[in-house]
Amino acid sequence: MRFFKVLCIIFLVALQSCGLDKPTENEIIGDWYNKDGSEIFLKKNGKFYGKNLSVYAFYLNDTIDKFNGSGKWVMLEKNGKWIVDLDFKEKSIYKDKIVSINSKLFINGDGFFGTKRPLHMYLQVGDPDQDNRYEFKKK
Repeated sequence: MRFFKVLCIIFLVALQSCGLDKPTENEIIGDWYNKDGSEIFLKKNGKFYGKNLSVYAFYLNDTIDKFNGSGKWVMLEKNGKWIVDLDFKEKSIYKDKIVSINSKLFINGDGFFGTKRPLHMYLQVGDPDQDNRYEFKKK
């Protein structure tokens, strides 16, 4: 029984260490696209521009389908996951409105643990238990 407990602890520690290494600047900066035509351009100076962004993915309660916006971005680690957080405050259709925009792009890779390169980014849309992802791939 003791052997089984030790084996379980080793397995859990190994599983915990299988997270994605910090993405490099070169892996994040650049042009990202979704198959529906949405694009995000992340610049080295911390600014971004979004073109033809899907209201479905970024904001669920509006009467338009697409929008453009710009602002600042930052990469950070939250709960063991790497995220690109987009701040749309500079220029968007929402500039004069107080709204909630889904602006956290989760960084993930391929493979079972999501650690293999190349990386992709996604928005979690709706209930996280349903795992609806709106994905962006780098050009």
